Parts: sequence; structure tokens; C-alpha cells
Amino acid sequence: MVILDRTLITEAGKLTTAANVHQMKMRIFLYEEAVQLHNTGHPRHRIYHQHYEDLLRQYVATAGPARLMREEARQVSIVAQETREHSERLKGEMRDLKDAFDILK
Repeated sequence: MVILDRTLITEAGKLTTAANVHQMKMRIFLYEEAVQLHNTGHPRHRIYHQHYEDLLRQYVATAGPARLMREEARQVSIVAQETREHSERLKGEMRDLKDAFDILK
């Protein structure tokens, strides 16, 4: 008997987006179906077809870190944009101070 890994399914669900919903539903379905067919003694599934579980595990193992890297890159981009805007404000203030100083000469 093979026990369905609910944690794996939960993690796969967390990685599901609008862009990959069909692909993820299919991966989860194939894994669940392989476990169910094996556990019910289906003649063609006497030996557990672990391939579908492995595919889902591999996707979760690689997509999770990739998602974190994308989020980190997004955060770095936001900080870079804020830094650029702050730099532009400082340049403007420096020009204003220079102009004021030139007037005082």
C-alpha cells in the first residue's frame, strides 16, 4: 500500500498559478490516480508507478526556489527604483542649492 503524500499535494497547490493551473492539476491528478489504482489492486498497477510522484516532487523542488528568487528579484528592483528616484531628487536639490549659492556671489 502506498500512502498519498498530502504535504506534497499542498506544496504543489501553493505553486499553482493562473499560468500553470492546467499543468499542475494534471500532475496532481496523475499522482493521486497512480496511488489510488495501486492501492485498489488494479491489474496494470500492481507495481506502483512512482514516475508521476517523482515528476510532482521534482517540480515542487525546483519551482519553489525559483518562485522565491523571482520574488527577491522583484524586491531588489523596487529598491533600485526607489534609490534612483531618491538620487534624482537629491540631484535636483543640489542644483537648487548651487543656483542659490551662485545668486549669493
